[in-house]
Amino acid sequence: MTKINTYFSLLGTDFDPRMILDATGLIPTATWRAGDAVAFEVKGKTVESLIRRRQDGWEIKRTESRSSSDEIVDVETSVQSMLDELVPHKTSLLAVKRQLNLGARFSCAIYTTVDRIPVVYFEAGTIAAMAEFEAEFEIDLMIWTDES
Repeated sequence: MTKINTYFSLLGTDFDPRMILDATGLIPTATWRAGDAVAFEVKGKTVESLIRRRQDGWEIKRTESRSSSDEIVDVETSVQSMLDELVPHKTSLLAVKRQLNLGARFSCAIYTTVDRIPVVYFEAGTIAAMAEFEAEFEIDLMIWTDES
């Protein structure tokens, strides 16, 4: 099975994440304040770590899973789905990002097995659409073995 978590995050210091909801109308999947514990997903369970957040944050997360070995796992499709959700709010997201001096990040966390490595390819239009949000882009690839 392969699972892709796709995130869009706004990060900064000394801002209340509720301000983004007020400005955009987008309901986040998660928010946090600097000093909060970082939570990790381990084998489908959320585990709180000793690591603390350095910044305040507001985040939308979407998950896509593929269990059939015949299904192609395509990271671009996951990112494009997130973009489809964000584009109608681009003006308000950029305004609040600039007003609060926030950083933006698209992230993909890919959980898979060695026999199911996904396609990681982005068309120029997808890259350009992400760039319009003035965002960084990060991919984390976690490959499970039978022993994992």
